[in-house]
Amino acid sequence: WFAGDTKAWAARRWHWFPSAESRGRPRFAFLHCLRYNEKKAEDRRRFEEIAMKLHALLSGVPHKGPALDPEITAVVYDSRKAGPGALFVCLPGEQADGHDYAPAAYQAGCRAFLAQRALNLPADAAQVLVPDSRSALALVGAAFYGHPADEMHLIGITGTKGKTTTALLTAAILNGAGLPCGYIGSNGADFAGRHEPTANTTPESLELHRLLRAMRDAGVHHCVLEVSSQALRRHRVDGLPFETVAFTNLSPD
Repeated sequence: WFAGDTKAWAARRWHWFPSAESRGRPRFAFLHCLRYNEKKAEDRRRFEEIAMKLHALLSGVPHKGPALDPEITAVVYDSRKAGPGALFVCLPGEQADGHDYAPAAYQAGCRAFLAQRALNLPADAAQVLVPDSRSALALVGAAFYGHPADEMHLIGITGTKGKTTTALLTAAILNGAGLPCGYIGSNGADFAGRHEPTANTTPESLELHRLLRAMRDAGVHHCVLEVSSQALRRHRVDGLPFETVAFTNLSPD
């Protein structure tokens, strides 16, 4: 909890040192917290620069292969974002199949692939075969961003209608009560005075873990998440440790 808003922390705890002789101590406490936050930011920058071995990234993911164990510096599922050091995840979709774009990712320099079937690629490509690449992406994304959800209190809101209103009200109540809370849903992502647009009500699992990591690094401990039926069907929230879930209603959409 030291990683939160240090000014608010120091202000709320000024009464710890009420005597005239101790008036200098809150300033010391504030500076101590400031240095702690600076160290946390430095640790996070160092974490972002560390490359993870592929086998470490796959810990907990049911898979076959590979013998190769390259370093991974990025996880992508869009071949246009692939490059050296990236793990390309082949996601099957309604309009296109990510497996068909594996050659393009290889040409871009990618040498690690996660897929549901064997790919026709040169021998220097490390291929990880999984039963369901979307479910595997959720676990890989959590590992890549350091499992941020495990350090947070997650509240999930699902149902046909009312998710956005319920989620926004819940986040506002928690923030008003002095509990830093983020929101992810139809209106995008909001936390610590920041706003990021999102393509879906519930982002793809990789993007979801990126946002949760950003929240955690900003000192946010709670998050209210709109969980759509598509997100459930496409494994976007697989493995998330929800503490509280709410079901609004079931009606024709």
